[in-house]
Amino acid sequence: MQIKQLASETGVGSYTIRYYEDIGLLPQARRSDIGYRRYNQYDVLSLKFIRRCKDLRMPLVAIKSLMAVQA
Repeated sequence: MQIKQLASETGVGSYTIRYYEDIGLLPQARRSDIGYRRYNQYDVLSLKFIRRCKDLRMPLVAIKSLMAVQA
């Protein structure tokens, strides 16, 4: 799926998704032949987890630590 679909499915904006990739909270997206970001179901689950943590007002550093433990 592309970034718009991921944003729609998770309720997280595309700019935020790119930011999470830039800071290493999400892995860098795979790219299609023409350069579009491509996401899979794992990315959906990860982003939903991050969103739930943000809803609980967890700082990004703590979320990143939790993501590292899950991997």
